[in-house]
Amino acid sequence: MIRACPTVMNRLIDVCVVGVPDWEWGEVVTALVVVREDISTGELRDGIAPFLSSYKRPKFWLKCTQLPRNTQDKINRPLAQEIALLELTRQGKSGQP
Repeated sequence: MIRACPTVMNRLIDVCVVGVPDWEWGEVVTALVVVREDISTGELRDGIAPFLSSYKRPKFWLKCTQLPRNTQDKINRPLAQEIALLELTRQGKSGQP
């Protein structure tokens, strides 16, 4: 859980982790993050490394201005997954099988 990583969470406002379909792996772990201060992808990876096994770590990190929410103010995971898939496909990093 990224939320259990204090070195990373102090620099983030919000985070949502979703699985995104991928040709090679079937599905890849992707994190959508709203940052409090500028932080690089490398710093995010390094910050969670001591807390998460390698297979649980996000392969891709996408910075957002806000996460999609439903009327109960909970993160709309299906929409977040769709946003992640569209962005990764646009960047040529992932594809739907």
